[in-house]
Amino acid sequence: MGLLDREVTFLGITMELRYWILGLIFLALAILGIVLRELYSSPIVDILSATLTLVGTVLSVMTWITGSTKKQISTLTSKVDELRLDIISELRAMRRILEEIRDLTRGSR
Repeated sequence: MGLLDREVTFLGITMELRYWILGLIFLALAILGIVLRELYSSPIVDILSATLTLVGTVLSVMTWITGSTKKQISTLTSKVDELRLDIISELRAMRRILEEIRDLTRGSR
């Protein structure tokens, strides 16, 4: 296991170090866009700074979402499978109860 594969917890979120680093690089790109907008006022720089800010923000959020949910997807999948099995067993029990009620109502007529 390399250094970048090590899991790091920050602000209650656990993910691999590579996702933290990549997200911080993209966040720095967004901050660079904000600084450019504040320092220069030409229309070209405004377009460039808005693009840098948008791209940096979107990429950092996407990176962190991907990194944090990568591990939880398997846990979520197993929980959904358990829920599916519980629902199926409850539906089978309900079907048996309804069949008994049907048989009792037919028998009393």
